Amino acid sequence: MTAEIPNKEQDQELYDIVVKHMVHGPCGAFNHNSPCIIEGKCSKKFPKQFQSNTSSGDDGYPKYRRLSPEEGGKICTIRNHEIDNRWIVPYNKLLLKAALDRTMRDLRHNNSPMGGCTVLFSGDFRQILPVGTRGTIADEVNASLKRSYLWPYIKILELKTNMRVLCTDQDNINFVKDLLLIGKGKFQATNDKINIKSFCNSVPTITKLIQNVYPNIQNISSKSLKWFQERAILSPTNEQVDKLNDLILSRFDAQSQKYYSVDTVLEKEDAVHFLTEFLNSLTPSGVPLHTLILKIGAPIILMRNLSPPTLCNGTRLQIKKLKSSLLESIILTGCGNGKTVLIPRIPIIPSDLPFKFKRIKFPVKLAFAMTINKAQGQTLNVAGIDLSVQCFSHGQLYVTLSRVTSKFNLYIFAPDPEKVDNVVYKEIF
Repeated sequence: MTAEIPNKEQDQELYDIVVKHMVHGPCGAFNHNSPCIIEGKCSKKFPKQFQSNTSSGDDGYPKYRRLSPEEGGKICTIRNHEIDNRWIVPYNKLLLKAALDRTMRDLRHNNSPMGGCTVLFSGDFRQILPVGTRGTIADEVNASLKRSYLWPYIKILELKTNMRVLCTDQDNINFVKDLLLIGKGKFQATNDKINIKSFCNSVPTITKLIQNVYPNIQNISSKSLKWFQERAILSPTNEQVDKLNDLILSRFDAQSQKYYSVDTVLEKEDAVHFLTEFLNSLTPSGVPLHTLILKIGAPIILMRNLSPPTLCNGTRLQIKKLKSSLLESIILTGCGNGKTVLIPRIPIIPSDLPFKFKRIKFPVKLAFAMTINKAQGQTLNVAGIDLSVQCFSHGQLYVTLSRVTSKFNLYIFAPDPEKVDNVVYKEIF
C-alpha cells in the first residue's frame, strides 16, 4: 500500500489514475462546500500529516508514508490547486489498474474488461522499468502491466518508426535496427556482453569524450542556449556523474561561487550524537551535496519540484547570475524554455536515513552530465556515454543509446568497448 503521487516519468498510466481517482477533495481551505466538510472540518481527516515512514497509529490503523515536497514527494495540480501527498487516498499500485477495471464494469453494468470501454495503455518494455524502494528483479517484473490479469485482453499496436533518429542513410537505418535488438537482449552477445564499436563512435579516454560532446568549452560565454539544450554526457551512477561535472567545470574560466548547505538534525535529543561535520558528509539519494561550486554559464538540473509545470524535478537550466541566496537562471527544457527564473534555497529532508535531518540548499546540481535514468524521455542531438561504470539495470543501455538523433553524434567511452554489459530482463517480453 502507498499514499503518494507516483513518479510521472516512470509510470505515466499509474500517475494518471492516481491523480484522477485517488486524490481526496481538495476540501477545507480549497473548497469549503465539499460534501466531506462537517462543522468546518473534513470528516475523512484530510489533509493527512506528512510521514517519512509507514507506521501504526494510536488507533491501530496504519499511517502511510507521505513524503513532503522537501523530502522528494511529488505534487500535482487539481482544479488550479497544487496538491501534495497529504491529499492522496491510500492505494495498492499493483491492484489500482484492476480496481479501475472493476469500477468501470460496475458503472457500465458490463462485465467486459474495463466495462467495454477502450482504454489506451502506452509504454516501452525495453526502457527502464518503474523501480520500487529496495525492489528485486521479480518485484520490477511483477509490477509491470504484462503481469496483470488484463494483459490477455489487450490488443497490441506497435509504433515501428523511430521518430528520434533521422533515418536518412543506411547507417542510421541499421542503427535503429540494432537499438531494437539491444532493447530486447537479442543483439549478438557473449555472456550478456556486447561489442559497441560497430554502431557508435568509441573514444579511448574520458578527455576525448568531453572534447567531442563539449568542444571548445573554455569559451563557454560564446555558446548559445540551443547548444546546451542539445547535448549531455550520460552515466549509470550519480558518483560518476558528479566526477564528470566537476571535471568539465574546471575546464573553463568564469565567475564562480562556492555554496555550502546548512545541515541540522530535527530531533533535539539527536543533536549530541551527530556532529555537523558528519551531517555535511552525508550523500542521501536525490539530495544535493553539502558543497556546490557553480560558474556563470554552467548548466544545472533541478532536483525538486518548485513551480510546475515550468520548474520541475529534471528541468535543466543555465546559470545567468550567482547571488548569495538566489540563482538567476534561464530554463533550457520544457514549457518554460528561454524564461529567466530565480532559484531559492529550500529545506530538504531525506527520507532514507534512520534519523531525521534537514539540509537547506539550492535544489540543483551541475548538468554537463546526468544519470541515464534522469535522461529517459529526453532527446539529444549530441550525446556522450561514460561506461566507466557498467549499466546495471534493465533497459539502461537501450535508453542511453537511443537518446540521439543520429549515430554519428553518439560518443562512448568504455574501458573495454568489446565487452559492454547489456542488462535485459527476458521475463518482461
